[in-house]
Amino acid sequence: MAGNTVTEKKQSVITGLLDSYITFIKDREASPVEYENETIQSPNLKSYKQTITNESTKITASNKVYDVVPGNNELEVALSTIATPPKVQARILGRKFEEIGEVGYVAAVGEQANPEAFALTTELPMRSGGSTFICYPHLLMAKELEKEHKEMGSGYEENPDEYTFTAMSASKDGEPCIFAEVNKDNVDLVRAQWHSNPPRDHAEAKLLIETATNNLKKE
Repeated sequence: MAGNTVTEKKQSVITGLLDSYITFIKDREASPVEYENETIQSPNLKSYKQTITNESTKITASNKVYDVVPGNNELEVALSTIATPPKVQARILGRKFEEIGEVGYVAAVGEQANPEAFALTTELPMRSGGSTFICYPHLLMAKELEKEHKEMGSGYEENPDEYTFTAMSASKDGEPCIFAEVNKDNVDLVRAQWHSNPPRDHAEAKLLIETATNNLKKE
């Protein structure tokens, strides 16, 4: 009996990390969630890391472990950014923020902080000329890492902001992370749509890419 034909497939080589795009969610209770009409481009994303946490929680009583609640495979996203726009940062962290004309702004951290949820999209360019597009359709602040402000001294020292977010689905049957690999012939049009209309699930991502492809064929 003849065996299967063996083909060699190589993974595309990623060459960098492009801008991040933030679209705030105006209605988290809707399914799928509803986004605001503005998308904010931030050329300040240095790195990101995605992890799945599955830590169990121990419930104690009378100095004994009464029960253990198993983890739920929660997806966490850690971001490292520089020069995050102050108003965007305030909304993400749940800080009070007020602009003072053209002079500047006032921001404050209170006990009742209410971080705002948002979608984050970015792009990983590949050596082939194509790109891997990534979308986290529903992120919410989980932890802001401590940041130390130091005197610069004689040289420049980068001091990025470090955040950890909980990634959630944006619809009843959606996924907390959606990504798509697109060839170089379709990258430009997919890029415009991916960032301005973040896909909320796999189906929307597929439709977005199919629409971009069809538009190119018609030109």
